[in-house]
Amino acid sequence: MQYAVIRIDTVAMVDHFQDSESAVIEAAKAQAMHAKKYLVYLDHAMDLPFPTSEWFRFGVSPIAATLPLEDLDRGITPDMSIPIFPNEKHPSGRTPIRTLTPFPFHNCYHWADSQLTVRVRRNPKKYDDSGAVKVSTKEHIRMTRILGEDGHRIDDFLDAKEAADLATQRASRAYSPSSQDSRLSATSDDAEIDCAGVNGTQSPNEDDDDDSFTESAESADSVEGILRMDILNLLHHDDDEEESLPLVDLWFDLDQHLSEGDIPSPHDLYKEWDAVAKIVRDARSRHPEVPFPRRNGTLGMDFEDNTSAGENEVGDEFEDAVEFEEDREVYTYGVEEDDEDDKDEMRNTEDEDGDEIEEPLSSRAARSLSIPVPIPTSTKFFNRPTSSTDWDDVLLQQLLLVPARPNCPSSAHAAAPKFSRAYGSSSWKYMPTSAA
Repeated sequence: MQYAVIRIDTVAMVDHFQDSESAVIEAAKAQAMHAKKYLVYLDHAMDLPFPTSEWFRFGVSPIAATLPLEDLDRGITPDMSIPIFPNEKHPSGRTPIRTLTPFPFHNCYHWADSQLTVRVRRNPKKYDDSGAVKVSTKEHIRMTRILGEDGHRIDDFLDAKEAADLATQRASRAYSPSSQDSRLSATSDDAEIDCAGVNGTQSPNEDDDDDSFTESAESADSVEGILRMDILNLLHHDDDEEESLPLVDLWFDLDQHLSEGDIPSPHDLYKEWDAVAKIVRDARSRHPEVPFPRRNGTLGMDFEDNTSAGENEVGDEFEDAVEFEEDREVYTYGVEEDDEDDKDEMRNTEDEDGDEIEEPLSSRAARSLSIPVPIPTSTKFFNRPTSSTDWDDVLLQQLLLVPARPNCPSSAHAAAPKFSRAYGSSSWKYMPTSAA
């Protein structure tokens, strides 16, 4: 709930096509020459800001320096807007939105029915919103209610327009030369349906089956919709929906990037987005084999992506994580203990006859999960795990305590001490930073 300046990075949006076609990059560079900076309102975050995220989706509302123009086709009128204080001009005298800190411009408005989703690129130097112009929760709710009412007015207008168009089409068909033949055909079809019902060709349970199928389909659609929301930012969808979303750089110091006289119209932002999205879609149609850009990478972590390895392979970084080195201390319930029992347990891979036992694939996969994970110690929320059951709590804390904005530095945990627990053991292995 704060204001920011964004600019679309056209070249970065097509960077994954650079090995396939240089013309795509050239077209993106040409488009980038016309890129503008836009004033927007960060309405809501759509992703949890994991340290490995390459970008973060945000729902934003472009801010305009004028009232919206009347649009007779969509039912939009100039009063469907809210001024931002110190601007107090409005056709119907609406109370302006007041920010927690002074808003630097005197001519800005929120427009109704003007939203889009952008991908805010991760900033390695961390986003600093301490000087951002923010809106209180109360003002945000008031703005959402007013603009929502305007949106309902637009929807009602479009529904009425659609109904009128359908009525006109039906009236024109009723007086067409072929209308009589159409009515005769419909009457014949109705008679055939009635006969089918009398002859028993339609099962009495068919309607129930259709209803059940419809409910199942709707349920599946609902589940798929929830999964596609991907609020945990973990999934990767192979489609062009995210690929075509604007990938933007973002700044919170508004007056350092825009002046009151050069705030672009939201229409300019939509046009620029359309032009960039066309470049991306055209490139995708020519090169469907190019992998889609990954939302989650390995930024800020101490191990490399191993998703391309075969299912029977375990990366070297996983093997290193379970090595028993003499310089690693062992912690069990907060007390340093000898780990010889754990070593014997891990190395016991022979049966009674002395034959070597091959470790099951499931065990190897589970063992690979003992990768050292950085645990920040500079905050009171993170303590060294003291039992084998505390690990889940630590991961949950890391998940819930990340700031709810895109400010995850790539080196945030680089110097943090690391702990790992060998598979099947309750002992924690301390790994000095120098050994990582």
